[in-house]
Amino acid sequence: MLWLRQSTASQEVLLGPFLDKLDGDSAETALTIANTDIKLWKEGGTTESSKNSGGATHIANGRYYTVLDATDTNTLGKLEINVHVAGALAVRREFMVLPANVYDALVLGTDYLDVSAIQLAGQTITAAAGVTFPSSVASPTNITAGTITTVTNLTNLPSITAGWITAAGIAAGALNGKGDWNVGKTGYSLTQAFPTNFSAMSITAGGLVDMGASVVATAVWDAATATYGSAGSYGLLIETNLDAQVSTVGGGSLTEAGIADAVWDEVLSGHLTAGSTGYALNASGSAGDPWATALPGAYGAGTAGKIMGDNINATISSRASQTSVDTVDDLIDTEVAAIKTVVDAILVDTAVIGAAGAGLTALATQASVNAIDDLLDTEIAAIKAETASIQADTNDIQTRLPAALVGGRMDGNLSAINNSTTTLNAFERAVKGNVIGTVGSGSTTTSIVTSSVTPAASVADQFKGRLLTFADDTTTAALRGQSTDITASTASATPTITVTALTTSPTSGDRFAIT
Repeated sequence: MLWLRQSTASQEVLLGPFLDKLDGDSAETALTIANTDIKLWKEGGTTESSKNSGGATHIANGRYYTVLDATDTNTLGKLEINVHVAGALAVRREFMVLPANVYDALVLGTDYLDVSAIQLAGQTITAAAGVTFPSSVASPTNITAGTITTVTNLTNLPSITAGWITAAGIAAGALNGKGDWNVGKTGYSLTQAFPTNFSAMSITAGGLVDMGASVVATAVWDAATATYGSAGSYGLLIETNLDAQVSTVGGGSLTEAGIADAVWDEVLSGHLTAGSTGYALNASGSAGDPWATALPGAYGAGTAGKIMGDNINATISSRASQTSVDTVDDLIDTEVAAIKTVVDAILVDTAVIGAAGAGLTALATQASVNAIDDLLDTEIAAIKAETASIQADTNDIQTRLPAALVGGRMDGNLSAINNSTTTLNAFERAVKGNVIGTVGSGSTTTSIVTSSVTPAASVADQFKGRLLTFADDTTTAALRGQSTDITASTASATPTITVTALTTSPTSGDRFAIT
């Protein structure tokens, strides 16, 4: 008995082997087994049910597999699978459906079996507020009368997590003499009393002393200069050099206006050092007015005067506008490309002609063109005559065909065979005396169960003594063209026909005729 996991999908199980029901030995390898053919009996049930979904698939040698789902395995205990399909002996398999954790522990090894202990060393284990062990397993070290009294020897304490120690868990005096503690309290801030001369100072949240910018600035600028008289100090420099008001230096001329007047009223002759502003101003003044100089005049090749004098020989307004120049530019862009395309095509076409018309020699001569013309005159007339004859024959055939088709075919009735109506009547009676039929399910080599017979049998042994012959294209290849004599038949629209033994049992769908 195999184990299955409760309420679990995708559990593949093996069915079979399926053996032929007649010889009990041949493997059935092409059975169609639907889910409705697979019947399940579950623990405690009084009926069978079909497998939830999916049939069975052949593996090899008559063995098939099927896949059980969560619905198929939803009941703990025994599960029996029975399969009985046409043409094969019945197959039965038994399984045991286990709880998920039991299956995982015993088969997969991914879980543990749940154990609920009732006794330990023959004594009852109780579990009220906590688990109390029997006194027989108590240890003098940390278990007294079955109860754990100390954790001195415990080595598997859990790791400490955030918030594990709280203020409520610490005695009020536990930290006395070990520093100032404020456990679990909020809303406190640090304060500090400063001396009078530091009254404007404060301590920031980061612990820095803030002296105040205004206090520092006042202290610096109110200090006497003599206080900072050390050599090299800013105090000594200020005391030594700022000995008068700036506005009084130079007779009071050190103003913006006074400085500007002194610069621009300075005589250039005292500032003619090469490269200086005075030198440049003096040189430009002696050059005269450049706009009064005739162009190109004495300006040499490459100078601005020469270029302007030679080229600006008309008014700018008389020249083409930018819009007209853009129009010409756009036209050149498109038209030149179009002209190039046409020229390329001409070059391709004219290349065939070749130098001095050499390529024209491959063309047909006038004589050959005339020969073709003459041939067309005679042959077309002959073809037209043949076409007219074909048309006449076609019209004659159409008068002999039926006006409409029946089921896409021409429907015709025989009026005679070999010009003889007697022969036709005999043929008709012979054909009408035949019986046609189809085999149903459950036939054997001597008993043929039919699914249809035309005409139907109205009395027992109606077909007794006649021959039954299978069609040459019937389903079972071994019966094609095989005949046997009928020894009995039942009275039914689908009679059972008893025959002399055939070589092979017919299957459903085989066709036959009775003559």
